[in-house]
Amino acid sequence: MSKATKADDLVIYKDDCRQKFEDIVENLQITADLTINYRDREPVIIADRLQEYLKQISPVDRNQYLAAKLQNYLYDIFSRDLQLDESFGSEISNGTAAKDLGDRQEVANYVNKWSRTKFYQQLVQNNHGEGYSDPNWLVVKQEADYWHVTKNDLTLHIEPEKHLVESRQLQLGQLVVIKMPSNLVDRGFYIAVGNSGSLDVEKCSDDIITQMYFNVSSKGAVQLLDHLTRELNAIAIPFNFRVAYDETQFDHLDAVVLDIKSSDFELVYPIVKTIEQKNQHYFRPKIPFFCLPLSPGWGLAEKPRSPKFEQENIGQHYCGIIATAIVDRWQQKVRQETN
Repeated sequence: MSKATKADDLVIYKDDCRQKFEDIVENLQITADLTINYRDREPVIIADRLQEYLKQISPVDRNQYLAAKLQNYLYDIFSRDLQLDESFGSEISNGTAAKDLGDRQEVANYVNKWSRTKFYQQLVQNNHGEGYSDPNWLVVKQEADYWHVTKNDLTLHIEPEKHLVESRQLQLGQLVVIKMPSNLVDRGFYIAVGNSGSLDVEKCSDDIITQMYFNVSSKGAVQLLDHLTRELNAIAIPFNFRVAYDETQFDHLDAVVLDIKSSDFELVYPIVKTIEQKNQHYFRPKIPFFCLPLSPGWGLAEKPRSPKFEQENIGQHYCGIIATAIVDRWQQKVRQETN
């Protein structure tokens, strides 16, 4: 497919998204019994017993519940009617460490399966990161030749001569800096981490994380990993570059995502633009529907920090904003009709 054809397809796709959004705003209805209707699509119906409960709670809580229902409804409309599939990041953890032992074991088993594949090995070989230093690990226990250190509910077993940034005699209660590897692995994703560290949402000074979405083939993902880990590490910025390590998942629009600080965007953009131009033949036109198109197959999204930051993909996040606005407008209309 030529670059001109890809650009034409992107224009058509953007117009489809705009028309769908306008049609939803005009034709979506919320009835008195809180049923949500949109054209001939199956409605969202609130059970009678739940309606009685909703009548007893505050309007704020009721509207929040209704907005959550509408968020899922809108996301389904956009995804299905525009023939998109960007649910991958919401089905599996989006770079978040598993919290309990059962989850960690599940992750370990899942990773063990995929780490033996040829594609996974290509990802490992093309990650040119060298690892990063992670501070504030608390020494909590000594056992044989290794020590237990903990941080954010995660405990690691370390060997001081291998894993400490600075060689020192360890004591219980100390805070130490640990050498971390150049990648993380979570359910479904191989995550290359910059030499300047992982993009820690909780510690990011920006209120917004900038995400770049790349709709590429699996071969294209390997090429992006190769170039990005070389060039972004050369400018010493923190970043996470997530790649789905199951090659069958590359029909999803969030299978390849770069996370950076918003303050680093102007520095990163020309680097990524050059890489994108050299690898254009790997790109396919579509991008997640709430992304700003930078080029066919390359989209930009700014993801504000929210209570559901790690559980929502970018489409779900903005469907939530739209749902809240629609419910607020509906509530205002109800008040006007009753006055």
